[in-house]
Amino acid sequence: MIQEAQVNLAYKWFIGVNPEDALPDASQLSRFRNHRLGVNQVADVLKQVVGQCIDKGLIKSKTIIMDAMHTHAATQRQQPLNVLREAAKRLFRVVVKRHPKLEKKLPPLPKVKSEQEDAEKVMLRYLAELGQTVEELLPDHEGAISDKLHIAKENTGNSRSLVFYFDVEKCKECPLREGCYKPESKSKTYSIRIIAEHFKEQMEFELSDTFKERIKRRPIIEHKNAEMKRFHGMERAKYRGLFRMRIQAYLTAFVVNVKRMVRLIEQKQPAL
Repeated sequence: MIQEAQVNLAYKWFIGVNPEDALPDASQLSRFRNHRLGVNQVADVLKQVVGQCIDKGLIKSKTIIMDAMHTHAATQRQQPLNVLREAAKRLFRVVVKRHPKLEKKLPPLPKVKSEQEDAEKVMLRYLAELGQTVEELLPDHEGAISDKLHIAKENTGNSRSLVFYFDVEKCKECPLREGCYKPESKSKTYSIRIIAEHFKEQMEFELSDTFKERIKRRPIIEHKNAEMKRFHGMERAKYRGLFRMRIQAYLTAFVVNVKRMVRLIEQKQPAL
């Protein structure tokens, strides 16, 4: 905004600054936003706008509709190959550190280059093989080994899984192996997720008539979320830290609500 105001006289006129006047340093706005304004004050500003909308009769419903939005963190994205390689290295190192005699029994880390066409698949297969070997050698693993093994198996969320291990020699002769078993695979597993209680409650709620009726109104908020991501920068966090992310979210919602309020007021004005 400061960069635009330096060359746009309309901006300077709007904020009451003469063409020859100097503009504040950008760091001053950052300090004001983080230290003087803060999350609570930004939230109050948003509440004031919503209150004005209610006073002007623009908001008539008392229904609250909630939806999630994925915003990329303000960090450099890691390549999948690097993520898999680092997960494998961490698991290998922690096992060798705790049990040095097992080093020769673990499958060696493959030398995979990023330009290799199947690099990610090779590393993913190695990670699966390494994880299975660790579980076979250390069935009672715990602590750091369990943590690194959990990451290596790409497990996420609170739901655990039942893992079934198959004899690959039988898989080779199975009449249903097409699309299930790959000839080069050295192991074969199948996982069944154990659904946590809160997931079960949500799944049951989604089958109810109440949910089916409310889901029809979901596109209303989805459209607004898409607007915030496409045109107002919510696709990616501008700063690091949850504190600054909340400020960004509140300010974005503030701008979107103000624009909507002005548009609705204009629509209510009688035509000249």
